[in-house]
Amino acid sequence: MVFIGRIIDATAGTGRFIVTVIRSDPSKFLTEGRAVDVRIGADVRFLVLNQNYLIAAEHTPDNAFRSKVRQPLPVFGGDLVVGIDDYGPSCPALSDPIVVRNDDGSAIDTGVLTAFLDDRRGIALALIKPMIGVALALIAIWALKRLAIYAAKGLGDILGER
Repeated sequence: MVFIGRIIDATAGTGRFIVTVIRSDPSKFLTEGRAVDVRIGADVRFLVLNQNYLIAAEHTPDNAFRSKVRQPLPVFGGDLVVGIDDYGPSCPALSDPIVVRNDDGSAIDTGVLTAFLDDRRGIALALIKPMIGVALALIAIWALKRLAIYAAKGLGDILGER
């Protein structure tokens, strides 16, 4: 089944979607406005609540729906393990259609550092705040040193005059 849905909850590897548009449903299970739970696994962390997604899901034997965000990587490097000079017939690379995508059909960004790198203001503040703190601490230490010197001179002048 394929539908566009808005994710309203994401817990324990399962995303709950409200169906907004039905693209394909041979089993006639879906209705617009219905909540559907789709098992996505750990990839559910890449989904943003209240955002629309294009979901292609399959029905599992235990009467649930399953999908994923990322395509699995090839195991053991594929043909490179067998031999470098193996020039057999080229097989087409097929991708698994059971995947969750953005509602425009583009792939969901699954970069680990993407959220960190997108927050340029946060990165700048993370670098500038400690520098400002160290500068203020050095100024405070210098001011205390000068205060101690002036206090000692003043105390010496007072005691020396007697």
